[in-house]
Amino acid sequence: MVLELQRRFQGTSSSTRLKVIQGDVLKCDLPYFDICVANIPYQISSPLTFKLLSHRPLFRCAVIMFQREFAMRLVAQPGDSLYCRLSVNTQLLARVNHLLKVGRNNFRPPPKVDSSVVRIEPRKPLPPVNFKEWDGLVRICFNRKNKTLGSIFRQKSVLSVLEKNYKTVASITAFA
Repeated sequence: MVLELQRRFQGTSSSTRLKVIQGDVLKCDLPYFDICVANIPYQISSPLTFKLLSHRPLFRCAVIMFQREFAMRLVAQPGDSLYCRLSVNTQLLARVNHLLKVGRNNFRPPPKVDSSVVRIEPRKPLPPVNFKEWDGLVRICFNRKNKTLGSIFRQKSVLSVLEKNYKTVASITAFA
């Protein structure tokens, strides 16, 4: 694929502005970029999405083809059955829009799943939130499917984790 892209753009006005990088996107350091357009292996959807959203400086937008179920989780809203930790975390950091559905009949050979193209635009400025702490709280909130937040926070194990974290933060800030 890399050789084909290089061959197609060689000698065109776009060749100086296009940089094709060969390698594992999850293992390489990404250079500065403004726009990302990608059709990715679906098994790296989540790690790639969060790698892009943690990339600095922030890019302007990404247009990516995902497996349809993953794409629908990215854009799901509160109250939707697909709304999950992925939805919350992605939408905290970016505006996510579903652009179009791509049916399996558009591929040869046809895959077993449908696809969707999604546009991701990082929020500027990013919210002033420690993402690790935020993700920990969201992880607790989505710990059990179909549970209400009230019932989750009444569980002794959750209360003890929250109390322990509160005491840790309180002791650290007391010394600051």
